Amino acid sequence: MDHQASERGVSVLDILNEEAAKVPAGSEGLITLPEWLVFGEPHKKGLMLGFDVRHGRGHMFRSLLEGSTLRLYNNFTDMCKETDIFPDEIIVSGGGSKGDTFVQIIADIFGLPVSRNEIQDAAGTGAAICVAVATGLYSDFDAATRAMVRVKDTFLPNMDNHAVYQQMNDEIFRHINQTTDPLIERIYQLFG
Repeated sequence: MDHQASERGVSVLDILNEEAAKVPAGSEGLITLPEWLVFGEPHKKGLMLGFDVRHGRGHMFRSLLEGSTLRLYNNFTDMCKETDIFPDEIIVSGGGSKGDTFVQIIADIFGLPVSRNEIQDAAGTGAAICVAVATGLYSDFDAATRAMVRVKDTFLPNMDNHAVYQQMNDEIFRHINQTTDPLIERIYQLFG
């Protein structure tokens, strides 16, 4: 794949995003459980379930994006219920948000518009906003943010895909651990 990327003058990530964009929502039944994102539980391991002959690297990459986003979505919805705050849009930044496929998956899973800013470095922009307010360049954070942050683009959710993800989450994703945790603990006992 490195050779293919070099020939085309693009990154490997660009090729994976292109391939994942061709795969339908739900990755044709390939589901990734991103348990490597669980801290404080060393026995947790990541899983990909549902492989069959249809699945290639585009499916695997999309499934990774979907699984990671479903994990974020579930934590987000739990937090919203607890705080009784329900945002009506999401703003993303950083490395993963550079890929259109990932941003569209986020919009589809959350069922909300997702925007990217022109400057992808949220920490750097936040620091610059703080300096601008502290030095009196702007009177407050709202004024500084309005002047210094510009939306690059916004992805609207595909509600048909959102319905697929809701069903996948409610019927499968949220329940996988009940079946896999005993097996994963055994793997950890055997191999660490």
